[in-house]
Amino acid sequence: MQILPIQQARALIDSLDSAELSQVLAQAAGQESVMFLDLRIDERIRGCQGYVCPKFIGDFVYRTTRGQTNVIRLLVKHFKGWGGGGESEYYRWLMRHNAPVPRMWGALRDPAGDEALFLEWLPYVGYHRSDPADRSEFLRALAMFNATPFDAPETPRLPLHGAAEKVAEILDTCTRLLAQGRAGNLGDAIEGQCARSEWERFPDYVRWIAEQVDHLPVGLVHSDAGTQNVGRREPGGPILLFDLHRICRDCVFTDVARVFTDMQLLREASWQKSAEHYLRVLRESGGPAVAFETFLDVLRVVGPWNRVGFWGWSLARCLDGQVDFTADREEGKRVYRGWMLDHLTETAEELRSFDPVRQEADR
Repeated sequence: MQILPIQQARALIDSLDSAELSQVLAQAAGQESVMFLDLRIDERIRGCQGYVCPKFIGDFVYRTTRGQTNVIRLLVKHFKGWGGGGESEYYRWLMRHNAPVPRMWGALRDPAGDEALFLEWLPYVGYHRSDPADRSEFLRALAMFNATPFDAPETPRLPLHGAAEKVAEILDTCTRLLAQGRAGNLGDAIEGQCARSEWERFPDYVRWIAEQVDHLPVGLVHSDAGTQNVGRREPGGPILLFDLHRICRDCVFTDVARVFTDMQLLREASWQKSAEHYLRVLRESGGPAVAFETFLDVLRVVGPWNRVGFWGWSLARCLDGQVDFTADREEGKRVYRGWMLDHLTETAEELRSFDPVRQEADR
């Protein structure tokens, strides 16, 4: 997480046009006009922070036209060095569609032309995946987000991510991963998995999965809708999704497949009910109508596709240990190598039962 130190946060605010900043604060405060007075930062305050871009949570002191002095807490996200907008456009568009996202009160440019977003602060971040009610609330928000229509004229330019175009990158990543593993650079357990003969089938397997994914319905995809990128205004309130810089058009089930990574869980009544809840909200929100049994077939394809698509990032963390949950790089390596071992084991088992000749005949 890139939390701006207090001095840098103050320097950013000082660099902005004070009249424009006051207009943003007026929007956030629901006032016709206010005057910005001061910025206060308590570094102990945490909340809707995300992972990308320098950011801080600040208490903005302002004076109303009646002479009252008030304070409002906002999250400020600075796209330093990004050269232009993007996420602010996404926020405006999604807010017009009443999508489950936090409010953006404004976006100002610093002297270099980089945007600073002024966002609603969400004090309650995350959800409890193991709790059926909390999980269903998250899936409700996710379904509404995924079903957001993007065929209107005011829709921003959204990247379209096809699976076929990612195959070469995934194969290259796998080649590097197997080389590192076989060289013993990722530990003995991973070395053993990388030595399995099943990896010869991986290119055919990835191409087959990509073809299946590209035939599935397209929807709005968040790309990183995990527990760290969702929050609430109050305990038990509606869940909102933030960190929108990677949203795109892709297979509509890309996000939800990351919730149901363990297919065995769907044998349990509470998890099946959660899946059916997601499908119902998706359909009622204007998304595709998909039966539960068909959804299971979808997960058998999209789940592995998500998994192998994450290996580039995971391999880098296995080697450098630079993670956001600990400053101990050895601990970071240990955690990611554990995840990678699970991924390699699961994929190798899938490869063992994969028959490219039979899959070609079934087309």
